[in-house]
Amino acid sequence: MERFRARHKQPENDYNVDLDEAVKPENLTGDGEVRAKASGAIAAELVRYAGLDENSALARYATTGRGRNEELREEYLLIHHDPSAPEPIRELVAWFASGVIAAENTYGRFPHRPHGQTPSLRAILWETSTGEGKEAIAVNVPADTPTEIIRRLRDRLTPLLDELGAPFEAFLKLPDVNATADNLQKTFQDFYIGSFDDREALVRELTEYNQWEEEITKLCHQHGIPEGVVTIDLDELWHYVEGGWDIIPGIDGRLHVFMT
Repeated sequence: MERFRARHKQPENDYNVDLDEAVKPENLTGDGEVRAKASGAIAAELVRYAGLDENSALARYATTGRGRNEELREEYLLIHHDPSAPEPIRELVAWFASGVIAAENTYGRFPHRPHGQTPSLRAILWETSTGEGKEAIAVNVPADTPTEIIRRLRDRLTPLLDELGAPFEAFLKLPDVNATADNLQKTFQDFYIGSFDDREALVRELTEYNQWEEEITKLCHQHGIPEGVVTIDLDELWHYVEGGWDIIPGIDGRLHVFMT
C-alpha cells in the first residue's frame, strides 16, 4: 500500500490516520476489525479513488461514520469488482466492508478469521433478505454477491421452501449457511435434527430428561421426599441445549434444531 500511495500521490486523509498502520494486527479491535476512525478514513480514501461526490453513501460515511451496508456496497463493490483497481485499494475495500458487516449482522462477522488476516469478501457472509413484502426471507450471502443475484435468489429458493417448509427457512438464517450455495438441500438434510413446539418438548427429546425425571421420582419415593420438592431446572438445562445445537425460532412458531 505504501508503494501505491507513493506512486499515485494520494493526499492525506482528514482523519490523520495512517492506513498502513491502521490495518496492522496490533492496531485492530479485539474482533480483528479496523477501528471506527480508520473505517472513516478508508471510506474517504475510497471516495477520492473512485471520484465519488459528497452525496454518495461512502462520502456520507466518511463524514458521519454511519451508513447501511445495503447502500455502501453499491459503491464499494464497483471498486472491488473492477479488474483495474490496484490490490491495495481492493484490500481497503475488504477491510471497510468487513467492519461494516460485522457491526450490522445479528451474529457479527462470520466466519471468524485469524487476527490480522486481510479479509476476503467472498468468505464473509452478509445477513440480508431476498424477495419483496410477505415473500421476503432472511438469508446470508457472500459479501461480494452482486445485488441482482440477491434479488433473484428468492425465485431460486422457492422450490426448496415449498418442499421443505418452515424448517428450511429457519435453516437459511444460520450464520454459516450460504444461501447461494448449490448443495443447500443436502446440507439441510445432513444437519436438520427436528422441530419442536416449545422448549420443554425440545429438551425432553434432545436430552435424557425423561429418564432423569423417573430416577428423581424413584429417589423421592425411597426417601419420603414430597413430590415436587426435587425437580429439574428446565432453564439451566436449556442453556446446556443451546450450547450443543443451533436453535432457530421459525415463522410457524416452532423451534427448529440443527447440528452445530
